[in-house]
Amino acid sequence: TNTNTNNNIHKQFNWNNGNNSFRLINAEGDGLPGVIVDVYGEYCCVEFMSAGGDFHRNTIANCLMELDFIKGVYEKSNSSIRKLEGLTEKSGNLIGKEIPEEFLLIENSQKFLVNIKEGHKTGFYLDQSRNREKLSTIIKNDMEILNCFAYTGGFGVTALKNGAKYVLNLETSLTATELGKKNGEMNLISSNSQLFEYKNENVFSELRKFVDEGKKKFDVIIIDPPKLCENEKQKLKACKAYKDVNLHALKLLKKGGFLFSFSCSGLIDYKLFHQVIFAAVKDSGVEVQTIDYLHQNSDHVWTPTFPEGLYLKGVLLRRVN
Repeated sequence: TNTNTNNNIHKQFNWNNGNNSFRLINAEGDGLPGVIVDVYGEYCCVEFMSAGGDFHRNTIANCLMELDFIKGVYEKSNSSIRKLEGLTEKSGNLIGKEIPEEFLLIENSQKFLVNIKEGHKTGFYLDQSRNREKLSTIIKNDMEILNCFAYTGGFGVTALKNGAKYVLNLETSLTATELGKKNGEMNLISSNSQLFEYKNENVFSELRKFVDEGKKKFDVIIIDPPKLCENEKQKLKACKAYKDVNLHALKLLKKGGFLFSFSCSGLIDYKLFHQVIFAAVKDSGVEVQTIDYLHQNSDHVWTPTFPEGLYLKGVLLRRVN
């Protein structure tokens, strides 16, 4: 019953406009600590990060198979958090139909190939769906975009599909890069007037190089790094990294340009993240306006009693000088 209830709620959030993927169960936010269930079309990808969730894995899988549109359940329990629970990593088909090597995800008319088995998290950053949609409202045809920590091109493809002239994606993973290039090719509006490029470079050093060279500026820059803070001891180092990357990004914005900046570290709360952004703005010498505060998609629900559940926070800035 709970699964059907959650399905009705979350399908309303993310299956409009022909979208075919969403988060069905978001751990503590849905009353199932350590249990993640993402729906990709007719498949579920599940992750069990708690001993309780792991104990009930087969019961949960059987419940998911009772949904009339689910044909298979794949487990991807490879988080390091499992070690704290005395659990080993587990991955493989749990029940039903085997998932394909590449799943075709549809989001707001954009197409993405997703490698559920080998990709990060459950294969795609579903939590950024609302923020990619926000980006689509800003893109104009003559814009040049810098997508940092690009992964398989979520934000870059969104910019491309909405008419951006040039998209440069920075990503260190060769596997993610290959899939990202395919995603770009599928979403080109015009092969004659658009360019979608990947560079396998470290974002921090590449941004510094761009600033030092002083040759390139962008209309929109997206900063969406992986989790930089796993525990309290890493907070200071993480904050320094966030400040560094945002400081250089601000310097690379054209006048009137937009910066989408995110942190997915649960231990970095909104207050601390904004302090870091403020420090970056101050030291960059760039004058900005705050356009919007950003957070995870509505199907990634959280509760006030578990504030760490609001792990994804972001800010949208516009350069005015």
